[in-house]
Amino acid sequence: MIDRKKLNRKIKQLWAANKQIHRILHKSTSMEKARSGLYEYLWSKEQELFQARFTIHPLQKVNIRECIRVFKNILAPRNEVLTGYSVLLHLWRMAKMPRHKDILAVSPGFIEEMRHLFGAVSGISHMHSLKKIPRFLKYSGRKAARLRSNDLDRIYRHCERFMKRYHSGLEPDIIEKRINNKKRIMGVMRASETQWADWSWQLKHIIRDEVTLGKLIELTRDEKSAIRTAKVGRLPFGITPHYVSLMDQSGMSRTDHAIRAQVIPPLSYVEQMMEYQGDQIKQADFMLEADTSPVDLITRRYPMVTIIKPYNTCPQICQYCQRNWEIDDVMAEHALAPSYRIGYAVGWIRKHPAIKEVLLTGGDPLTLNTEDFEKILSDLSSIPHLERIRICTRTLVTLPQRFTSQLLRVLHTYHKP
Repeated sequence: MIDRKKLNRKIKQLWAANKQIHRILHKSTSMEKARSGLYEYLWSKEQELFQARFTIHPLQKVNIRECIRVFKNILAPRNEVLTGYSVLLHLWRMAKMPRHKDILAVSPGFIEEMRHLFGAVSGISHMHSLKKIPRFLKYSGRKAARLRSNDLDRIYRHCERFMKRYHSGLEPDIIEKRINNKKRIMGVMRASETQWADWSWQLKHIIRDEVTLGKLIELTRDEKSAIRTAKVGRLPFGITPHYVSLMDQSGMSRTDHAIRAQVIPPLSYVEQMMEYQGDQIKQADFMLEADTSPVDLITRRYPMVTIIKPYNTCPQICQYCQRNWEIDDVMAEHALAPSYRIGYAVGWIRKHPAIKEVLLTGGDPLTLNTEDFEKILSDLSSIPHLERIRICTRTLVTLPQRFTSQLLRVLHTYHKP
């Protein structure tokens, strides 16, 4: 339920960030007049930047210019047509018709973004101050160099303090926690060390539902609902036992938030993908895969680089993947393309000497059996004009057990530094 009072408070903060913009929107009798008025305002702000009297921090000036450019793009009618959405319409209604029913659909995040943009175009971003202009700019030679070096030390200390807020995963306490997680999960799954180290065992025991996952780690209500809804909607979901061992047992925390977010889909994402079913190419193909595939299994967007996709599945589905909507299921049974289709795709690369680099992807090609993987690698390696084959895989994180001595021998055979 939308809190109207909270929303109104946010809107007041928005208008306070730039009273001139509010005045233009409020006085405009139509959306198009508002657009013209805002363009004139932004043009005048741009001209101010070049006035001699306009003394602000150089970086602040760059920021104002960039924010004006962004705002102009937001106002552009062409971009409204391309996105099917008008930011200006919402802003104009908020200023002109504060009780319009559509205002309730505006999120606090949208208002907050606009508030920062409004402030930034008028130079109120609090990012840079004239008082903080580096002292070394006033000098030259050795004195300037020493002052600059002192500044760089100060910047390092600031960055170090900032970065220490985030764990790398290599801290001794986190390593110990993950070792304990592994032992606990092995106990629940009744697995021996030998089984755990076997990549085929990991694949056979992929966790595919919220009930099984809930026995290994605590899940929030939204996480359970998202996984359950994904299964009902036939959206692929799965996590290897190894990857689960990287998560905190006690629920999402600062140390495992990113790890969970990569594989446990947000409920909003699941619901939206279910709306797209039957129309996923149009709605989910944001990289225009359909428009950049000259033949099956090939994607080409660059002059000298192409992608080949012989295997259309993974041991787990990354939420940020540009191709996850193409995958039917985790470790789907018939995910490997027929040999004649792979041969045709390799032949296409062979006929295009401009291609110097191939990304072998999918899906995750390293979850193929070693023989099939080597066959594809061998075929690609035989193309004279290819200089580089990049293997796109997440198994280093999701399934490190895959790197057997047999696979390493294959990789070594085809690795020519």
